[in-house]
Amino acid sequence: MHVKVVVMNHNHKDSVDKIYKSLSCDFDVSIFDSGSEYSQRSKFTTHIFPNIYWTGCWDMALDLFAGFDVIWVLGGDVKLLSSSKEYLNSIKSMMPFGCWSPKISGRCRPFMNSDIIGDRVCSVYHVEGIAFALGKDAFSIFNSLPFGNDLGWGQDIWMCYRCWRNGLRNIIDGRVALFHPESCGYSGKRAFIEMDSWFSNMFGSNWRNEVRHWYEDFGNNFIKELVL
Repeated sequence: MHVKVVVMNHNHKDSVDKIYKSLSCDFDVSIFDSGSEYSQRSKFTTHIFPNIYWTGCWDMALDLFAGFDVIWVLGGDVKLLSSSKEYLNSIKSMMPFGCWSPKISGRCRPFMNSDIIGDRVCSVYHVEGIAFALGKDAFSIFNSLPFGNDLGWGQDIWMCYRCWRNGLRNIIDGRVALFHPESCGYSGKRAFIEMDSWFSNMFGSNWRNEVRHWYEDFGNNFIKELVL
């Protein structure tokens, strides 16, 4: 099985370097520099772009690495809390899947956190897109992501929805973990406006009710089934 790791860097050189050094022993790692200041480019950078944000990085990854079995895209600001081999073994053991993610502490939705997931492996309606992987069976569903939502809020919901509607599991694996810092490096207001406009164009102004039907209520029914 061939897993491609893509690390998105926008002015997070130090943490990107640590991620690369941690994962490159077991994974084929590419570093996408997305509009960083020159001094914040990692020495391990493989691709340099203007700031193409979350959506643009995923589009490029799908375009360049469709020959792999899995593409795992991580934000450059995260801190790895498990070993490289643990992440790799988790990904391999969960294939085939639509979307996969380790559990996440720090800035994330509560359902990604250890307080809820613990050490369990869960098939869920929604995996947050901070550091998720996409399995090969889902590549054809997402040749490219819909235009008009660069920062990516809501695209993870849409991608997960498309996966489970096509019979693919979305996995949160509590056996492996990472930390996401509080700062996000972009405007949350802009991200929400983009998401609101994007979903409104697809489903109308009442899109929240439509989207809610996709994954039910995170507090009670976000888990479809326990895997392990």
